[in-house]
Amino acid sequence: MSAPTRRPIGSRIAWRHMGGHIWRYTLEPVDGGTKVTEEFDWRPSRAPFLLKLMKTPKQNAASIEKTLKRLRDVVS
Repeated sequence: MSAPTRRPIGSRIAWRHMGGHIWRYTLEPVDGGTKVTEEFDWRPSRAPFLLKLMKTPKQNAASIEKTLKRLRDVVS
């Protein structure tokens, strides 16, 4: 279960996973649409060594690229 760390007021939505790491979406207005940035911040994790060992940051970076592409395809 994830717990919100910030309410969706303005341009950022963030939540903290039970493991301590944080997911964020930042929405910024740009000409013709919205720039969406997704972030996985594993630094506050309760077990950063485990995430690094499991290559989670690298895997999540690839997954973020796929998610943002799918989002772009759906809303375009």
